[in-house]
This record gives sequence, C-alpha cells and structure tokens, in this order.
Amino acid sequence: MAKKIRASAKKQKVGSLSNKQKTRSAAKSRVRFTGTGKAKIMKAGTKHLLQQKKRSTRRAGKTGGTVLASPAHKNHLKKCLPHG
Repeated sequence: MAKKIRASAKKQKVGSLSNKQKTRSAAKSRVRFTGTGKAKIMKAGTKHLLQQKKRSTRRAGKTGGTVLASPAHKNHLKKCLPHG
C-alpha cells in the first residue's frame, strides 16, 4: 500500500526556505549605508527625555546627529543586513 503524502509536502521544494537569508527588521530601521559602503547610525539620546538634560547639551548638538559605525561591528552588520 502506498503512503499518503500531504498536499503541502508535494508543493514545497526541498530546501527552498532553509537557504534564504532574512534581514533583521530592527537593524533595517537603525542603520543606513553611505555611498562608499560604510554603516551610519544615529546617536543615542535624541528622541525623548530631553527636559532633564542640560540646555547646553541639547543646543550643542551633543544629543543628535549621525556617526559612522565602528569597523568592529562590520561582520555583525553583514549578518543582520545580508542584502544591504
């Protein structure tokens, strides 16, 4: 007697989903790349709780702007953003 094969098993090719690399959604929203391929990230402390910070700190731009990510994070960012 022949074994019954589920309908979903017939349609799916072997290994079709296991080899795809997925982008991390959190990294996607936090990292941008420059034209030369360097990663650019926002500085921390810019979005909220600004009332308790010094006026000079807020005005001097110490709480804003973007910086280039450290080269030490290069391999980690490649894993998180395989297509970026």
